[in-house]
Amino acid sequence: MHAIAQGLRAVLRIAAPAVLLKAEAIVSTDDLVHYLGRGRHHGKVSDLAYHNTLMVHIWSMLASRDVRLAVQALRELPPVPTTTAWICYLRCHDDIGWAIDDADAAAVGLDGFAHRAFLSSFFTGEFPGSFARGLVFQANPLTGDRRVSGMAASLAGLESAERAGDAAAVELAVRRIQLAYAIVLGWGGIPVLWMGDEIGLPSDWAWASEPGHHDDGRWSHRPRMDESRKGERHSAGTVAKRLFTGFRALVRARSSLVQLHAATQSEVLADHRVTDGQDGNLGLAPYQPMWIINRP
Repeated sequence: MHAIAQGLRAVLRIAAPAVLLKAEAIVSTDDLVHYLGRGRHHGKVSDLAYHNTLMVHIWSMLASRDVRLAVQALRELPPVPTTTAWICYLRCHDDIGWAIDDADAAAVGLDGFAHRAFLSSFFTGEFPGSFARGLVFQANPLTGDRRVSGMAASLAGLESAERAGDAAAVELAVRRIQLAYAIVLGWGGIPVLWMGDEIGLPSDWAWASEPGHHDDGRWSHRPRMDESRKGERHSAGTVAKRLFTGFRALVRARSSLVQLHAATQSEVLADHRVTDGQDGNLGLAPYQPMWIINRP
């Protein structure tokens, strides 16, 4: 398959050199980088690829409030050709499949199957204390795989907080969305924001009423733009205004940093440990930050 893609890319370089090939490959960490070219295919397959691993682990960190698995998985990714780039995103037009590698999970003391089940349960609101309101998509009873659909605002807890009129929960949800997109824009590659996240648009719960959509819950995160909510981005004190302003600040910061050029490799630093100040290492702190640097 990679040889076929390489041949197609070679033809395009001659016939339509401005065309880029994007791989929408939702696969394991080990397989992901091959879509940008490894070995004899180095830099000769796709020009762009979805950074599915980054997306999944951002949601995993938000649910578990633990960075260890993300650090493990993201540090295992080998560098990609500098002529290619990741598409970095928090969600897209498709569902979220919990591509948690069993080996990565085991390396930090987790069971991969159990963690994937936890994420499915958490982001559909089934897990006790969950803030998320997502939909199951294509559950597989044989493998336990349950993909999830939903807008970022619904998965991050903003929808449930606004419905409950809980100001404190709204504040936390806004911070989750801003944090998640700060990672997306801070990773490098090419950041992409799907419509509605910039104003906190929730999932469309009338998705099934549209002719032809009734059997595909992914239409819940493919809504028509809410013109009223969009207008609120100019109104002081609204969530839409705060999110939109925050996104603009992130984009401006991103555009000012040459270190975040798409050709620059991002690197997750080694685990930072905490001490008690007296007798040494206390182990990994569950609420520690994930440190990312970008080396030219």
